[in-house]
Amino acid sequence: MKKLLSIIISIMLSLGLNAQTGLTQAPDFTTTDYFGNEINLYEILEGGQHVLLHFNTRTNEATAEVTPPLVEAYKKLGCNQHDVFFIGVVPNGTTSIIEKYVNEYGIEFPMIYNTDESNGEGDAFNITRMLYQVWEYPTTILIAPDKSIALQDISPMKEANDIISALTPFDIKEYEC
Repeated sequence: MKKLLSIIISIMLSLGLNAQTGLTQAPDFTTTDYFGNEINLYEILEGGQHVLLHFNTRTNEATAEVTPPLVEAYKKLGCNQHDVFFIGVVPNGTTSIIEKYVNEYGIEFPMIYNTDESNGEGDAFNITRMLYQVWEYPTTILIAPDKSIALQDISPMKEANDIISALTPFDIKEYEC
């Protein structure tokens, strides 16, 4: 019995490495991003765009590796004006953490974080843990306009073309900003 349980756990862990959320349909949310804009997921999707939802912690070792390609892909894919809309979610982010993150990497896409008054359990935390059930970072998912989760996790993200190549099968094209 122990051996069978061990095999089952191993299979579950190996399957879970690329599927960072077990959801197949995207739950809706409305929040205000770092730049002061109200973001409603379903409104964006109903407008016909895909949504690339990037979950990461500011303290994650991979931040310096994945953020520059993400920012470059955002620019190569039209700066949220065409086929895909980028949103960053930082479940441990506060105002000062996000401000530093945005400035350090030149992030222009919406960033969702927790206000300083939220005691670490604000919108970003709730979207990440409660709605999307994401516990591994970074996790980058693609949501289709029909609200289905088209990609459970885009990985690797070592360069912008890794992201762009993952999105190409969904008829997402490159555009200038």
